[in-house]
Amino acid sequence: MVIKKKRVILIVWDGLRSDFVNKRFTPNLFEFASKGVLFKNHHSVFPSCTRVNCASMVTGCYPDMHGLMGNQIYICDKNQDLKVISTSNYKLLKEYNRQTKGNMLRKTSITEILNDHQKKSLVLSTGSGGSAYIFDHKESGVVINSSFCFPAEISEQLRKKIGPFPVEEVPNKEQNKYLVQSFFNYFLPEMDPDLTILYLCEPDKTQHYYGIGTVQSCQTIKDNDDLFGEFLIGLQQYNSVNETDILITSDHGGSTITGTVNPVDLLIEGGFKENENSDDLTIVSSDGSIGIYLKNWQKNKIIEIIKYLQEHEWVGPIFSKTGRGKLGLTPEIMNLELIRYKNNLAPDLLLSLNWNTGKNKNGFPCGTYADTSVYPVGGGMHGSFSPYDMHNILIATGPSFQSGLISNYPSGNIDLAPTILYLLGLTNSGMDGRILEEAFTGSILFSKEQWEEKIIETEGISYKQRLVVKEFAGREYFTMCEVNK
Repeated sequence: MVIKKKRVILIVWDGLRSDFVNKRFTPNLFEFASKGVLFKNHHSVFPSCTRVNCASMVTGCYPDMHGLMGNQIYICDKNQDLKVISTSNYKLLKEYNRQTKGNMLRKTSITEILNDHQKKSLVLSTGSGGSAYIFDHKESGVVINSSFCFPAEISEQLRKKIGPFPVEEVPNKEQNKYLVQSFFNYFLPEMDPDLTILYLCEPDKTQHYYGIGTVQSCQTIKDNDDLFGEFLIGLQQYNSVNETDILITSDHGGSTITGTVNPVDLLIEGGFKENENSDDLTIVSSDGSIGIYLKNWQKNKIIEIIKYLQEHEWVGPIFSKTGRGKLGLTPEIMNLELIRYKNNLAPDLLLSLNWNTGKNKNGFPCGTYADTSVYPVGGGMHGSFSPYDMHNILIATGPSFQSGLISNYPSGNIDLAPTILYLLGLTNSGMDGRILEEAFTGSILFSKEQWEEKIIETEGISYKQRLVVKEFAGREYFTMCEVNK
């Protein structure tokens, strides 16, 4: 059965954990889930940071294929002027895209595919300029963000229609509200996009500063939920409910910062990096994970760095770019190939900062170290390989989806792009993700199939790694990786 719908809306709640989807914290979202499909076994990709997952959402691929490697990326190509850039910076990403001749993402995004088929896409984002740009780096449709807008003339049209873009705050309630107003007061009647991506920066922005489960963070989740209730009412007023499939997800989960570290200083102290500005060893950070690049690759030096790192409590699972088969350079670590992160842009070493399952003062697990000087101990963080960072939400409702279904089949952010294209009557090729057919109305697919959990362990004595992978329909979903020291 080919499903062709006039409209698909993808709403992203940045950093919303699944344990906040309930009657207490999110009554509108909870009721919404009861009328559609709740995916209980949904997964982020690693590193569990925003921009990597934005790229996976729109390409349907893991980082080894789409090439957007972290919150910071190191440009290994000697022909490129840029070296280490923050992927939150729209202007730097745009320049990187120019230098790579439009191949900032190595796989085609759904906004490009829609444009090729004369369909319209709209991105409304209160996230960073970089994350908004990742959704449509070819400028195939319309993108609205506080950092930029294209086409540029729409910014003035919006100002005249509903006023100027509000100033960014923490919590960022007014900017989120502005985007919903712009959708109903301008874009739906004037543009009627086939695909709308509504990216709300909360609760992640507030959680970073105030923590998981705090009064402030819970209030911003309630604000999001109230806004979502208004959004659903707006669709009803436009008589659009029966024409619209809605998917709600989060890019990642979140944890509580129990300690902060500075990997640069520690590797200088260990004698592996000359000074903060030296290029002999380059460190890129995704806050809950870091990548390490050596200018002059030497096997013995890499192994020394691994042994040094393993001595520190803040270091969690380590993965290396080189090694035999799926093992890394030493028996205790794993190859990047195992977690779909290995390509020519990948670091020599990638590590998740260590995490634990302990509860914070508000009763929410888990704790994590973080590479940050911005957010306080007790604040929220993500990017690690903890199950609380890797487990995010997905809910789908609309005429294409079953009602009242709880799916325990593994799914992930890589499945969003192929599913959205299918809902819009389009095909995909070369994507890692799958179409979430088990959720469709009248579907009996997978009714007799079972998913499997695979555990991969390394062979170290004093340091062991344990990777948990869920396999289903020919796909792998990474649940967590932990160390035993």
